[in-house]
Amino acid sequence: MALSHEEIERIQETERIKLQAKAKFEEEQQELRDAKDLERSKKRAGEIMGNYLDGGPAGDCPTCGDELRGRWRYCPTCGTQVLQNCQWCQELLPQRAALHFCPHCGKAI
Repeated sequence: MALSHEEIERIQETERIKLQAKAKFEEEQQELRDAKDLERSKKRAGEIMGNYLDGGPAGDCPTCGDELRGRWRYCPTCGTQVLQNCQWCQELLPQRAALHFCPHCGKAI
């Protein structure tokens, strides 16, 4: 039994609607992926900015072992002084056990 002209048109219209729905679904899925990528990018930018503002990771506290950040002068957990200033130029000295001269002014520490 052959299909009538109206039945063929209905089938074609149904197929067009299916294709449109599939395209819309794929577009929405891409928007969701883009939103997730944007959220990840924002989170990473916040981490980078946080590292910039506080100096980034700088090792562990010699007393309690908690993580320290580069510009922290004291451990926030136990209060140990972890950074000092040069007695001559007052610049912040890097964290090194064998530091004999100030890297800023060159004077003996």
